[in-house]
Amino acid sequence: MEKYVNIMLDKGFKTVFGEKQVAIDFINATLEGERQVKDLTYLDKEIQPEVIEQRTVIFDLLCEDVDGSKFVLEMQNSPQHYFFNRGFYYICRMISRQGESGADWKYSLLPVYGIYLLNFSLPEFQSWRTDV
Repeated sequence: MEKYVNIMLDKGFKTVFGEKQVAIDFINATLEGERQVKDLTYLDKEIQPEVIEQRTVIFDLLCEDVDGSKFVLEMQNSPQHYFFNRGFYYICRMISRQGESGADWKYSLLPVYGIYLLNFSLPEFQSWRTDV
């Protein structure tokens, strides 16, 4: 039996970051000086497609802050050269879900943060943090 939880495995990641205070502390450390998360609500991790041609998106963890900001937390152990595009797509899906029908909507969008832990390097990114 292993002594420690391996967060690079799906079960370990979801177990550790499924603990609200751990997730809050991790997000706050990652976004230090930018924002301070005080509380989180875990949301449904499955986002159904808006049209038949789209894929269902299943996040590792999806959380919402008290102000409505969303946080996508993902762990990817196996190399994927297209991961940046995948992560960007995930963020775009969360932004597009904020849209409302009708003339009253003023296109005010709440922040969506994607925090991705990768067990590999993406050659096009030299920094541990990339802001898009």
